[in-house]
Amino acid sequence: MYLTKIFLVIGSLWMTLGVSICHGQILDYSVVPKPKDNFLEASFRYLNPDPKATPEIILVYIPGTDGDARGVIQDFQFLATCKICHAALLGCYFRGEGLGYDVPDGGSGAALDDAIFHFAQQTGNPLLTSAPLLFWGHSQGAQFAFNYACWRPHRVKAFAAIKPGHFQLAPQAASFQVPGLLVAGEYDDPGRIRTVAQTFIDAAGKHSKWAILFEKDAGHDVAQSGDFAQKFFESVCQDGLAKTPVFFSPETENSEVLSSASSNLCWFPDQQVADAWRRLHKLAVLQSLVSLPDKPGLQELINTNLVPEKYECENGASRSGVLNLNATRDGVMIDHVSISGDGFSLDGPDAGTLPMRLKIRFAPQESAWGAVRGNIVIEGRLDGHKVDPMEIRIPGMVKGPVIPFPSLLYLGVALPGQTVDRTIVLRSNQTALQVTDIKVPNGITIVTESESGVKTGLQLHIRWIAGSRYGSMSDEIRLQFNSPEKGELRIPILGAVSKPAQ
Repeated sequence: MYLTKIFLVIGSLWMTLGVSICHGQILDYSVVPKPKDNFLEASFRYLNPDPKATPEIILVYIPGTDGDARGVIQDFQFLATCKICHAALLGCYFRGEGLGYDVPDGGSGAALDDAIFHFAQQTGNPLLTSAPLLFWGHSQGAQFAFNYACWRPHRVKAFAAIKPGHFQLAPQAASFQVPGLLVAGEYDDPGRIRTVAQTFIDAAGKHSKWAILFEKDAGHDVAQSGDFAQKFFESVCQDGLAKTPVFFSPETENSEVLSSASSNLCWFPDQQVADAWRRLHKLAVLQSLVSLPDKPGLQELINTNLVPEKYECENGASRSGVLNLNATRDGVMIDHVSISGDGFSLDGPDAGTLPMRLKIRFAPQESAWGAVRGNIVIEGRLDGHKVDPMEIRIPGMVKGPVIPFPSLLYLGVALPGQTVDRTIVLRSNQTALQVTDIKVPNGITIVTESESGVKTGLQLHIRWIAGSRYGSMSDEIRLQFNSPEKGELRIPILGAVSKPAQ
């Protein structure tokens, strides 16, 4: 990930928020969604990296799906771009869990505006509410960046849409005059490549200030396109200097600077940015990119046979099995096989050609009783190119003297603050159950009582008070026993908090 770089921390930059608010401090703000908003959570972090200057622009960073970019304020490269652009830095966190928060007119754009208004008040700088925005977005964040330039082009200084999946909004006439960078990776999903290529083709005849970058030797990760986007921004922000925009074809090698835009030419603010683009760009006919077929994943390239299909044993015991992998076509190579899950391990080769025989071992030692799951991830290539990995889930059970019914507790769907009551029964085939400790998630309470007329049964009366955070909730209840033997039982729970109807 682009934000996983490790940076030195400079003392005064990371001051904890105090009572007084001034330029240079880190400011946080969260927006509570309305019932029909297209996000579940929206939080923002703001920093003016130059306390002695009033920012003229805001650089907005939006990462991939449900990603948290508030840590961007620690990224020295972004801070350097802000210094050149006289910009403040704003990291965004949108949580949608399937909702289309990348479409700003669905509520997420208003949330961003609300946050900027709040920061303008807190810093005493009302001009922030109308400051031009630089949008740096990756994946779903790229979709937000482009869609915002379609929605409110007059507000956008420039945008970088790095490896988006699809766009919902159509550009306005003014959108084509916003300097923009559309990026696809050579080895990214063909659907993403088709989106970027078609969007650039559709700008033909609009005299757009857009460029397309088909990044060579790159997949869906940000790779080098992130640094290039910052160079693009830095040059755009220096529009007061004497500069001559240049145009280059993304399809053919052309060492000659062209004088005007046409249907297949990229716009660059200056020659230096164009030269940096040419080092990263893979020449390709755009229509051929639009026609790229979907590439198969390993799921379509491999047949699997798992014996047995389920693994059960007590702590201290073991159960072995075999996973057979066979290719459905030539040219398939396995790069790596890994397994995760309490008690699961893998023996045998983890790379090579097919067919392949992998030995699976399930040997829990001091695991909590109850259902567990092993997860095998297989990574590979087709004809030398990476394809989407495949996952195989293996159900397991750590057997113990206490059995919950049901093994998964479904709490249902509730509104914020609503109370849900459930009762489940625990049973033992040996003797009365003695609980010594109960660990529950926030919002859950449990009352236990012996099941009427049954010596080896125990009833759990469970109450869940739904919190204010919309979306799914998955966790587990853990009970510790001294009888019929010492140990712990795990009961997975699942629920959801929904928005109230408007």
